[in-house]
Amino acid sequence: SYEGELIFSHDGINEASYLAVILTVTDNEIEQQTLEFINGWTMVSSHVQPENPNIVDLCNDLVEQDLLLMVKNGAGNFYSPAFNFNNIQRWEVAEGYLFKTNAEVDLTLEGFAVPPDQPIPLTEGWHMIGYYPRVPIDAIEAMSGIVNDLELLKDGVGRFYSPGFNFSNMGDLQPGLGYLIKLSADVELVYPIEPEDEFNANQRNTEPEILSAHINTGSNMSLLIIDCEYLSFDNHEIGVYANGALVGTETISGNQCGIAIYGDDETTAEPDGAHKGDNLELRIFSPDGESSLDYETLTGQDIYETNGFWAIQLIETPSLPIEIELSGIINGRLIHQGIHGRTKKYKLTISSEMIKKSFKDELTLQD
Repeated sequence: SYEGELIFSHDGINEASYLAVILTVTDNEIEQQTLEFINGWTMVSSHVQPENPNIVDLCNDLVEQDLLLMVKNGAGNFYSPAFNFNNIQRWEVAEGYLFKTNAEVDLTLEGFAVPPDQPIPLTEGWHMIGYYPRVPIDAIEAMSGIVNDLELLKDGVGRFYSPGFNFSNMGDLQPGLGYLIKLSADVELVYPIEPEDEFNANQRNTEPEILSAHINTGSNMSLLIIDCEYLSFDNHEIGVYANGALVGTETISGNQCGIAIYGDDETTAEPDGAHKGDNLELRIFSPDGESSLDYETLTGQDIYETNGFWAIQLIETPSLPIEIELSGIINGRLIHQGIHGRTKKYKLTISSEMIKKSFKDELTLQD
């Protein structure tokens, strides 16, 4: 670094102003980096600042091949080739970007290499950030320098790290990918140059076998479920529903479970996720069928909001099936099938919620 003075000439009385500055000279070299996109939404970033930062120019090859549908930054600005519209001013190496493509494609950027530990100044609130290191680093270690001000870190498919609940299902942050971060104060993020001891996330997501995995719609809400292991729900699958449609699912493995609840993709014609304000319903499944699920909310609420955070704790209750069949009647009261009573039998299917009411109200059956 070199200290010096930067002189601004003007027509004022003193004719000149003096401002102390520090000029930093680096040996950044031109480098190439290839970003990989899945078919659909991918959150990416780079560790090179392109020589030509114009978004339209950078994406020209993808547009000519009719592969690019949309590019968005963390501020909500976007580039839509179909409408020949762009209000993303330039590619900023410190930021992440959300691409939607209609195939698995690559994009190669060429520019000045950024040091892995170059600080990224961030203000309070949400940001879509870049990742500078050339090697994977566990999310917990990568955020260790700002953990006291970190509320939530998310990747492009909805995995997340919540320091407040000591939970992460993200695994390693990866070169070429971008991340969403929520902060409670202004910070300066500096990634570790060399990873230290290996961190173990609370769990790794497992592909569901009973329910269908939901597609990445480009927006989501985070759900954390704790005390799963205590209630012997290991290898069960939890489904999250909005308006009767599945909007998120995960296989329980361990004591905690993180689920991405996907919002609707507004670039598609058909509804494929939850809308803001939708009520969310949880269901739990095993190879034996569907079971009841009781919980209490620790933070957030069971209403969909993009980038919202909802944490619940499971409550131990007597195991009840979703539906049972009752038959027989004695003195006008329903009894479980198998108890001796009248020879004429009646059948009624009721929900577990009705069972919990303990049949205080008289029920009348028809032949």
